[in-house]
Amino acid sequence: MKFSVKIEFDGKYVVGYVPNICGCYVQALKIQDITPLMKLAIETYRDNYKLRMEPFSPENEKPKFNQQINIQSLNADQLGGFFRKYSYSRESSNNYFHLYRKSQFPFDRILIPNAKYISPLILKKLFGAENVTVIKSKGNELQFSGQA
Repeated sequence: MKFSVKIEFDGKYVVGYVPNICGCYVQALKIQDITPLMKLAIETYRDNYKLRMEPFSPENEKPKFNQQINIQSLNADQLGGFFRKYSYSRESSNNYFHLYRKSQFPFDRILIPNAKYISPLILKKLFGAENVTVIKSKGNELQFSGQA
């Protein structure tokens, strides 16, 4: 199966994703790093479905959460904490990614970069662009409001 990779730039990071694999994202500082990371991400994503003997069926990308989020910065562990509140558990982790799987039907996945800073572009894909506000403040607190 072939996939088209979309690439966007947020001013600091290059973000890659496949529009018909909902919840699978990579980021890098250089554009040439996106293709090998994306191949590894897709393989990790698909292997998790095989491991669980669940059918992998690509779907159109859409926000996973209907949640407003105000951030200064956000790392992978903070985002994982949010996922856990909504029945996602970490299925696998390596130097590049964290893969989360929802423990209730539908058993969807989210693959995010294992990074100290998650690009706002990825957050806008997960939460919807209208729900993400990047704020400048002294605190590093993550604030959520609304319904998931």
